[in-house]
Amino acid sequence: MYPKLSRRFERVERQRESLVASVRALSAADQAYHPSPHAWSAADVIQHLVLVDELTTKQLVSPREGIRPRRRVTTRLLYGLTIAVLRSPIRIKAPSKLVVPTSHMPIDILEARWRVSRDRMAGYLESAAPDSLGRPVYRHPIAGWLTLPETLGFLEAHTANHSTQLARIARLRRHAASAAPA
Repeated sequence: MYPKLSRRFERVERQRESLVASVRALSAADQAYHPSPHAWSAADVIQHLVLVDELTTKQLVSPREGIRPRRRVTTRLLYGLTIAVLRSPIRIKAPSKLVVPTSHMPIDILEARWRVSRDRMAGYLESAAPDSLGRPVYRHPIAGWLTLPETLGFLEAHTANHSTQLARIARLRRHAASAAPA
């Protein structure tokens, strides 16, 4: 794997391992706690991250036939804005229903699915041709067609964004537990 890709992939892998470990350390009730009726639980956040990873990997590993990705002039700008929003405290809705959790899933199942997805992604990155680093390979719903380094950069910023969401959910859970009558 090219060093540039390897470093980014190692970072997103460390993020994945850290988030799974932090949610795994929670009780089943804490994993399923929803701060409000329409808010995600910690398990929902992990499920969302798994769904995003699976869709990303699917696009990388088996691109759609007949589609010739083209980068628009605005792609770099939209990519930069997407990363900036993900790194900010701005809360945004998922841009696709395909990545919205629909039901509670146990962390064991989510962890296994995420590991399979990342193994497939690692295999793809290992076999990437030298000319593929600058070629668009993944279509983000907002930014458009991204290169491999940009795709990994998106996954890193996206996961970091949801890491702060998990911290917020844990904080709200502790507050709710301390406010509950004994």
